[in-house]
Amino acid sequence: MLVGLRDGTIMEVAADGSKKAIMSSHSDGEVWGLSVGTNGKIATSGDDNKVMLWDPEGRKHLKTLKVTDRK
Repeated sequence: MLVGLRDGTIMEVAADGSKKAIMSSHSDGEVWGLSVGTNGKIATSGDDNKVMLWDPEGRKHLKTLKVTDRK
């Protein structure tokens, strides 16, 4: 079963209850920045306090980093 979450994540839930995120996104508002590295990876930043690293060739989200805990 595919489940779409409020934060833009799409999860695949198997019959045994195991879950796998197959799509991730910036959860709130807008994407503010985009940078393409020399290795072809893409970094995005948004007003959700995250920087996300993507592999466009593999069509995968690689990592999410929280920028700060300050409010």
